[in-house]
Amino acid sequence: MPCLLYAAWRLVLFPAFPSTHALFGDWYNHADHATAFLIGFLLAKQEGIWRDVERQRWLALLAAAACFFAFILVRAGLFTPSPALKWAAASAYGCYQWLAIAAVLGFARRSFTADGPARRYLTDAIFPYYIVHQTAIIVIAHQLHGSGLSAGIEASIVIVGTALTCVATYEIVRRVAWVRPLFGLRAAPRTLRRVEQQPA
Repeated sequence: MPCLLYAAWRLVLFPAFPSTHALFGDWYNHADHATAFLIGFLLAKQEGIWRDVERQRWLALLAAAACFFAFILVRAGLFTPSPALKWAAASAYGCYQWLAIAAVLGFARRSFTADGPARRYLTDAIFPYYIVHQTAIIVIAHQLHGSGLSAGIEASIVIVGTALTCVATYEIVRRVAWVRPLFGLRAAPRTLRRVEQQPA
């Protein structure tokens, strides 16, 4: 079902509303991202589905790779363009989106379910990273425009710079109580609340 939804958005909305990342009018991206959010919301407590996702993680990974490879072959211009080919490419890309998500979640459930300080730290960091990352990418890439660097070096600088920006921002934000809620964090750090709740 998720594959069908993602493929439908790619087939119906993407041709009419190309990706702009604008707040209004970017109906393809809005539908795409809303679908991911709603699937996560609906499946969060479905233990049976999570067991299936974990069990079929390798199948999902192979199917995602096959769909992506098919999409790239079409986009490379190796075949004569036709409406059927465009339909197949859009469908392959839509299926790839969900299958890749399922594969990542399956491997994560298999390998990263144990609790610990690193997991708790990263769990709190997720939303601040999400808020900051796109702005960091755009600012760094804009500064590199016309630098004459190779694509590989520019990409490396953007990736490393974005990661460091996310880490630095989170480390600052989590220490300033009034800023924390603006980045989706609890008003008081988890460890601080634990200390306050302990009996005297």
